[in-house]
Amino acid sequence: MNGQTLNFSTRATTILFPSPTVHGRVSSRCLAAELGVEDPRTNYTSGDVVAARVVQCDRRRNRSGDGEYFFQLRLSLKTAVEERPEPSAEEKADGAARDAREGAVPIAAGSVLAARRMKVLQLVNCARRDDGSPTYPGYAVVAVKSKFLAGSRGSGGDAVEFKLPFDQLRDAYGADLGGPEELDGIAAETLTVGKRIDAEGLILSVPVGSDRLPVVTLRPALVETVASAAAAASSSSAGDLTIACPSPRSNLFMGEYVRGYVTRVDPRYGAFVRFLDGLSGLIPKLKKGLNESLYDTILCKVTALDITSSPPKILLKRVTEGEVAKKREAKKSKEVKRQEKKKRQPRVGDVVDEVKVVDVNFARAKVRHTRHFMFPCRIENPSFLTNNRGNEFRSTCSTRSTTSGPASTSRWPALWPRRSCRRRRDRRGRSTRSPSPIPSGGGR
Repeated sequence: MNGQTLNFSTRATTILFPSPTVHGRVSSRCLAAELGVEDPRTNYTSGDVVAARVVQCDRRRNRSGDGEYFFQLRLSLKTAVEERPEPSAEEKADGAARDAREGAVPIAAGSVLAARRMKVLQLVNCARRDDGSPTYPGYAVVAVKSKFLAGSRGSGGDAVEFKLPFDQLRDAYGADLGGPEELDGIAAETLTVGKRIDAEGLILSVPVGSDRLPVVTLRPALVETVASAAAAASSSSAGDLTIACPSPRSNLFMGEYVRGYVTRVDPRYGAFVRFLDGLSGLIPKLKKGLNESLYDTILCKVTALDITSSPPKILLKRVTEGEVAKKREAKKSKEVKRQEKKKRQPRVGDVVDEVKVVDVNFARAKVRHTRHFMFPCRIENPSFLTNNRGNEFRSTCSTRSTTSGPASTSRWPALWPRRSCRRRRDRRGRSTRSPSPIPSGGGR
């Protein structure tokens, strides 16, 4: 249907139709998403005749109270629309395979969006009070095509909208940041309506049970932290020291290193640090929490944790990258020493000169002598050698190496058998254990 443009604003364009009781609006967000129009005032003028498509029709009562109604139309200037039938089961399976090939990610906190996947639809400046002072930072509405998001067809089947706050554009804004109104200027320099964002993004939170939009961030440090943690979890280096960006479902522990951003600095308590899905921690003012700058991305260490509440209560301490690097090197060197010690320990099947290890536990080693009894040892039954002369035999003994090097050296390891104990009663009738005397002829 054709109509005539009436007036323009930063949020919508009003279109008037021949009927006096029918008029509609085309939102600036819809113009940017469908036609790539950055500013409607530069592309259209009052009085232009345009063709529009009705997306939604609402019947409303006049405010004058005369009992009459009018129709409010939600319009779109994209008149050519392709009809999409409901996909079959095979098409859904093919779509899931295509999403996996294209790197589709779920709409969940912690999912990383690749570069040039987000398109800016609208810029909303910071809200202000009645006296004109700013309250909250502004935000941008960005859209991501549904084919890049697993298990979602988006609004209208084309794209899914996200909210990008202006305080999520950088890792740090400096201590001299005046207020939210300065973030509006930074966003105007960084973002352009109708253009794609070249940087990677991270889904910060997804509201449940509400019409609010999911929140994304462009902070490079947070994106790198989440990507590194996911790569470490899927590789063989899962035991290495990693930095996490936790959520309420994460298994936090004392001493873990986490990365977040300062969302509020309160003179009474300290600095509040926020992570994924609204999880927050506190740097107390006794730990120099008041020295942190608002909206900065920082690295912290968990010093106290209360998991009895939901979400858990977390106390943090600010740390530097150098401290984490030293901790990582110390852990790596400790792991190397543990592996070397593990290699020096005798294992089943090892041959130490002419002694073959048969079994090993935490206290004893069971060995087999391949030729003669040629090393110093205490035995409990000397007649065992005379009755089995010339044959291989086994003995249960505890190992104690006489050298600091590997077990397979030219010197004989000292093998000491476990001495049997017998029960006896003391003068008070209590049962005790005492080692049995070594038989004569055992020798050493």
